[in-house]
Amino acid sequence: MDKREICGRDRQFADLEELVFGAGDASNSGVVLCGERGVGKTALWDGFLARVGDRAVVSRLIATEAARSIPFAAVAPLLGQLPRSSLNEVEVLGIAFAAFRELAGGRRLLIAVDDVDLLDDASATVIDHLVRSGEVTLVSTLASDDPLIGWLGRLVSLERARQYEVRPLDRSGVVAMLSALLGGDVDTFVESELWRLSAGNPLVVRQLVATSLDSGVLAEGDRGWSVEGEFVATGQLGELLDRRLAARSADEVAVLEFAAVGGLVELDLLESVRGPAVVETLEAADLVRVERDGGRMTAGVRHPLLSERIVRSMPVTRRRRIRKQMGEWVAVTGSRRVGDTLRVATWELEAGRQARPAIAARAARQALDGADSRLAERLARAALAAGAGFEAQLTLGEALFDQGRSDEADGVLRGAQAVAQGDGEVARAAVVRCQVLALGRADLVSAVEVATAAASGIDEPDWVDEVAVEVARVALAAGDPMEAVRLGQQIAVRESASARAVVAGLVVTAAAQVMLCRISGAIEDANRGLGFLDAGAVGPLLARDRLLLAKTEALLWSGRLAEAIPIAAERCEIEPATSGNTGMWQAVYARATLLTGDVAGACSGYDDSVA
Repeated sequence: MDKREICGRDRQFADLEELVFGAGDASNSGVVLCGERGVGKTALWDGFLARVGDRAVVSRLIATEAARSIPFAAVAPLLGQLPRSSLNEVEVLGIAFAAFRELAGGRRLLIAVDDVDLLDDASATVIDHLVRSGEVTLVSTLASDDPLIGWLGRLVSLERARQYEVRPLDRSGVVAMLSALLGGDVDTFVESELWRLSAGNPLVVRQLVATSLDSGVLAEGDRGWSVEGEFVATGQLGELLDRRLAARSADEVAVLEFAAVGGLVELDLLESVRGPAVVETLEAADLVRVERDGGRMTAGVRHPLLSERIVRSMPVTRRRRIRKQMGEWVAVTGSRRVGDTLRVATWELEAGRQARPAIAARAARQALDGADSRLAERLARAALAAGAGFEAQLTLGEALFDQGRSDEADGVLRGAQAVAQGDGEVARAAVVRCQVLALGRADLVSAVEVATAAASGIDEPDWVDEVAVEVARVALAAGDPMEAVRLGQQIAVRESASARAVVAGLVVTAAAQVMLCRISGAIEDANRGLGFLDAGAVGPLLARDRLLLAKTEALLWSGRLAEAIPIAAERCEIEPATSGNTGMWQAVYARATLLTGDVAGACSGYDDSVA
């Protein structure tokens, strides 16, 4: 099993374990995995079966469209040589029951079928009866994304099988998959773009990566994998998208073009293009998604990659005409939500209209927060050209940094520092520029100089702390733990520092001291930070988790396994939403297990941390 196929699926594996083996007896229900094409049903199914081990006997049956018209095609290898004389259904079922019992040998038997809805009718009848009798448990995938009907639907209604929807990967799952596919560090802009375009569909991720590697759009440099151009669906993926569009009527294409240009638009607006019936047809075909957003209904193209392909195929004049129509619609109906600002600013930009500085600047920040740094760059530049100030310049610098264009970002941020007014703006510009210098240009000395100069001109203590903490963080991230310890301890011992700043500084120094093998110092700093949190201090995001991680690492280094293992075991059980370092904790626990001499347990733990 290629582990790249099942990255980010720990929760789903746990769900399947509970469904199939929850009570440990043969009466447990089976499972039918469903979901959109390419979402990873077969990979999840295959990965789960590989984990069954000696808990059950697994019999894999093959179901294909080609063999669907051949009676008993799927189960024939298990039935053996049937008598030449004709047999009735009851006799065939008797032979099948005997064959499967012999195969099981008194143990639990899982019948595994990929694309179970492609079974021939006779094999489906045999499996239906076996599952109903409790002789076997069905573990299967559904080839189509249609609702369960027929014998499968009846099994679900009888609770002999459960329908389990395999959902797309979340962002962390896509990031893990990219790391596994590419085998190295991946630029955050690449992660964001592939997450956005794939909508978490593993098949789309794989094909975009493969075609981008072939074309040279995706290339590895000194600082990992980055993009040199734009991700475009080509090859089989592009042909598939084109076939879906070619099958639509002229009215349906017009609606799809409108939705693709506008992104997420008012349902009433989309229905006005060619009528509600056309939108309903496209929704039924899974080409348009309709959802409720507060008190109104919105609609958009279902797949981001399809939306991009539609826009690319349209003449510029048609895109501009549609955007003007959308702008006029919002002007009449009014902007009623935060997202309207981004939509309107984007439509005005594409339609060639003069940007409104404040609106374009706010929209640029929204685009950046939504991980679309290229759109953020365009909007920020338009805002600046129209007379916007600091906020647009800061956003532009961050957008350029996100794209790996650190030299340009530094120049823009230098300009933002020059126009910054008030402690807040001075501190924010200094913090971002520190990140660019230390992480983008590997110039930690300049980063410290910029922060020191900025802090000397700030009166508000909280903003001074913000700058100081950021410099300590970037020193650690840039690979200079000695400097990180020095900077972090300056914050931790300063009497005027807030409790939040002290905790943030201790998070940095504890991790840095582990890197320097200063075990007692790391444990002391971690315990001090945890003491602040236990006393009610509000620390940075995941502060407790990171302090415990540093403490556990230090305990392992010092051989204090009895103290380290319980901490690691407890953190491994925490949901990913609570602990941002779940994979890291699994690796720490695996290392602790290895130190106890349990090699098999350690290997299993490392496998989980990679997955």
